[in-house]
Amino acid sequence: MSEQNIAHQQHTPPADQSRVAVRDAVRALEKEIREIGEQIKDCELAASRETNEARVIELLAERSRLAQRKEALPFLLRGTQARALHAQADALFEEASAVKVDFDGAHATLEAATERIADLKRQTEQADKDLIAATVRHGQLERQYWDLQNSAGYAKGDANCIERGEPMSHEPNRFDEPA
Repeated sequence: MSEQNIAHQQHTPPADQSRVAVRDAVRALEKEIREIGEQIKDCELAASRETNEARVIELLAERSRLAQRKEALPFLLRGTQARALHAQADALFEEASAVKVDFDGAHATLEAATERIADLKRQTEQADKDLIAATVRHGQLERQYWDLQNSAGYAKGDANCIERGEPMSHEPNRFDEPA
């Protein structure tokens, strides 16, 4: 495993960091969406109980501001999510580019190994053919060798017989003309 891969596995990828940031931002906005409804109700209740007209106007203005914020929150949430996803996508593309270098190297190694296997297969097939031919040749030469050794031994034996004045015992017709 390359050092780059080991280092890659030992740190938190940027995509994971951006996920955490998005999750936190989304949770904060979702919490605000839940709480803002209560704040609006609190303003309405306070305004209905308030006797001071200026304070009622203040509370209703606050209620109006909260209502506008409540209307805007879904769009803020979508924008936050979209920006985070764009950032996450960019980080993932960056990571993918780094992995692509290793992937290309692994792909080249795979192709080389595949070619080696094909070459080794051809060599093995040729070696099998060579082995068969060598085995046949070996068998032929072995038979020829032993035939010659036997013939030489017989000739030597017959020569000894002739020297002693005895008839040839191994191939008595050795000097006859072939028919």
